[in-house]
Amino acid sequence: MTFSSPNLPFSRQLEISRPYLCSIGTDRFQIMRHFRRDVTEFAIDPTIDPQDFQKHVWRFPVRVDIGLEYLCISKEEQRILYGEGNARAQNVVHRELQLVDQTRENQGPDLEQLLSVLGLSYCELLCIHSSGWVVFKITPVTRSIDTVREAVAPNITPAAPVVNAAQDGTEVSPGAIEGSAPVHSVLLPECPPCCLSQWQIAFPGDSNREIFFIRLAVFIRLWRTLNSGCHGKISCSRLADICVVLKLFDSSGRINPRFIEQLPSLMMLHEIFGLPWSDNYDHDESDDKAIFTPGSSRTKILSLWDKSDSAIQDWDWAVRALLHAVRTRAETEFKCHDRGSEFLKIISYNLDPLAKLAGFSDANPWNQSPTCTIRFAEVLTKIYASKFSVGEILFLFTTKDHLDGDDPFPIASRLETIDRPLSLPDDQLCNSLERLRKQLLCVEISDEECETAGWHKIESIIRDAGYSSGDGPDAFLNLAEHFFPETLEHYSRKVSPSKRRYSTPLAINQTSPKIWSADPCTPFHYASNHSGHTDTEDAGELWVTIPLCDEEVFHKLQAVRQLRAGEILAVKNLYWMPRAALAPFALLFDNFGHAVERLVQEPCEKERFEFFKQQILLFHRRCEIISAHLATHVKDAICRNGGCDCSNRSHGGYRENGNCEKTSSEDDTRLAWAILRGLVADENTASRPDVTGDPGRTMEDHHHRIMLGISPFPEAP
Repeated sequence: MTFSSPNLPFSRQLEISRPYLCSIGTDRFQIMRHFRRDVTEFAIDPTIDPQDFQKHVWRFPVRVDIGLEYLCISKEEQRILYGEGNARAQNVVHRELQLVDQTRENQGPDLEQLLSVLGLSYCELLCIHSSGWVVFKITPVTRSIDTVREAVAPNITPAAPVVNAAQDGTEVSPGAIEGSAPVHSVLLPECPPCCLSQWQIAFPGDSNREIFFIRLAVFIRLWRTLNSGCHGKISCSRLADICVVLKLFDSSGRINPRFIEQLPSLMMLHEIFGLPWSDNYDHDESDDKAIFTPGSSRTKILSLWDKSDSAIQDWDWAVRALLHAVRTRAETEFKCHDRGSEFLKIISYNLDPLAKLAGFSDANPWNQSPTCTIRFAEVLTKIYASKFSVGEILFLFTTKDHLDGDDPFPIASRLETIDRPLSLPDDQLCNSLERLRKQLLCVEISDEECETAGWHKIESIIRDAGYSSGDGPDAFLNLAEHFFPETLEHYSRKVSPSKRRYSTPLAINQTSPKIWSADPCTPFHYASNHSGHTDTEDAGELWVTIPLCDEEVFHKLQAVRQLRAGEILAVKNLYWMPRAALAPFALLFDNFGHAVERLVQEPCEKERFEFFKQQILLFHRRCEIISAHLATHVKDAICRNGGCDCSNRSHGGYRENGNCEKTSSEDDTRLAWAILRGLVADENTASRPDVTGDPGRTMEDHHHRIMLGISPFPEAP
C-alpha cells in the first residue's frame, strides 16, 4: 500500500470488492458483520475479552476491524497512518514534511505549492482554516509592510473578535497582519487570489511546523476517506470538533490510536441511531465564514464525551438528544409504539442505575467513550421497545427504593402503612401481605394427615423444598439418625450404635472414667479406645444420645466433683451438638426455640417424630400457600396491564374487589414454587451464595425464611 499521493492509499482488492457488493445492494461492512464469527467488541476495553464474553452475539459495538470497514479504512491504513506515535505517519506524509525544509523563520511555502502537495482546492483550504483545526494565515510574498497592507486590503476582511483557539481561549481584537497580530484576527478571502504563487502561509511564532503539517495531512486524509464512502458527508468543522474531543492527537502532538477505534461507534450513533450533531438542524456548518474554537461548543452532542468544564452547559441537551435517538431507533427497528416523553424523562433520571445494570460502573461510565455509549444506547433501545417500565426493571434487579408511581405492584401510602404495615392500598386487599399472614396463621395439620405421612414423604418434602447435601455429608440424614433411629430402621435403614451418638474426644489422663460410668442411667457415658498402640492408649471419648434432658444433666453435674477444664469443654460440646444439628433447619419450625427443647428432651422417640412430622407438613402447606399467593398476585398484575385474556371480556374480567376473576392454575403455582426455590433470602449472611442454581447444602440458604418471617438462627458454639 502506497501513500505517495494525498489521494492515496489505494487498495486494489478492496476497490474491486466494494463496488461489486454495492451493486447487489449491500456493502463489505454488512458482509463482514454477517459472516464473521466474532462480531461484537467489549465496550469498556477493546483490548481484552472477559471470560465467557459472547463475541458472536449480534450487538454494538462491532469489532475494530469491522468498524474500520464501516469507515472504508483498511486495516493496513489504520496501522500505518493512525497507529500509535508519529513515526509511520511521518513516512506517509513525507511530501508534506518537505515543505518544512523550505520554510524560514517567519515565512512558509507559497499557497500554490501548498495546495498542490495537499491536493486541495482553495475552497477546501478555506473550510479547513475556518474549522480551527490548524492555526495559520496567508500573506503576500512581499518585503514592505505598506505593500502588504495595500495588497491585503482589497481581499482580506477583518473578523469580529473571536476566540483564540491556539492557546488560552481569550478574546482577541483585529490587528495588523504582520508582527504580533494573532493569526485568528484575519479571515482568508472568500475568493482565491489571482496568483497563488504570490501568497505564502504564515505560522504562529511558537508553532512546531513539523507537527503542523502532520496534523494537517492526517486530518485531510481522514476527511477525504469519510467523504468518499457511502455515508453522509461530514464537514471540516464537524470533523475538527470530533478530532479535538476524541483526541486524534494527544497533548504532546502524537497520534492517538484509540481515536480511530472510537470513530466508527460515533458515526454509527449519528447514522444508525440518528443522533444529531447539534440543536441547529438547519445550519450548514460547511458554510461557516467565522472561525470558532473546535470542540463541543459547536458540535453539542460531543458534550457526552467532553470532560472539560465548558461542556457541562450542553450536557442536558446531549442526553435529551440521545434519548430521542433511542426512541426513534426503537420505533424503527422494533416497530414499537411511542411510550411518550414522560418515559424518556424517567429514563434520564435513572441513567446511572440502568447503566450499572448494563455492566458499567463509576470507574467506567456509559459516556466514557462512544463505544460505551453505543452499547448503552442499544440497551436503552431494547428497554424502550419492551413492555417493562423503568420502575419494574429497578424493582426486579436492584435493591434501590422503588420509583413512586412506577411500581410493579401497588404500594400503600405512608399513612396507610403506619396504620396497617402489611396491607396494600384499599382497593388491593385481596393480595396484601396482611391477608397472606392470616392465611399462614390459620393453617392446621390434622392428626389423620400426620398418621398417614411416613418418613419417605417427610424426606421428599425436604428435598423438594430445595435442600441438597452437595458433596459433603448429608446433614438431614445425620439429624434423623440421632433423633429418629428406630423410625429409620422401621423403614429399612440400618442405624449403627455409633451413628446414634454425639461424641467428643476426652483423653483418659484428662478425666476419671469412673465418674461417668458409675450410673448407667446418666446422660453422659465414657468409652476408652485401647488398641494396643502406645500413641492411642490414653485416647477416649465422652458421648450422649437423644434424649438429653436438662434435668438429668443438672443432676449429674451436681453429683460429681468439680470438673476439670477438659471435662467442662467436653460437656459443653455435647450439650450443644444436638442443637447445632437442628440450627440449619430452623425455618422448618413454627417456633424454633420450642422445637429444640421438644426434640432434644422428649424421651419418647415416637412423640418426637410425630411432632417433627407435624412441623414439616405445616411448613409444606405454608409454602404452597405462599406460592399460590405469589402466582395469583402476578396474574392480577398481568391482567391489569392487559396481558390476561379475561380482560377482553365485556365485563373486563374483574371481580368487584378489582382483582382478576381467573385464579392461578396449578402450573402457575408450580412455577412460583420453582422460582422461590432458586432465590436466596435477603437477610442471609452466607458469604458465598450459590448462583449456579444449587440452593445450597442447608436450609439456611433458602428463600422461605424471609417469606415465613423467620429470622436467621445463629450458629451454636
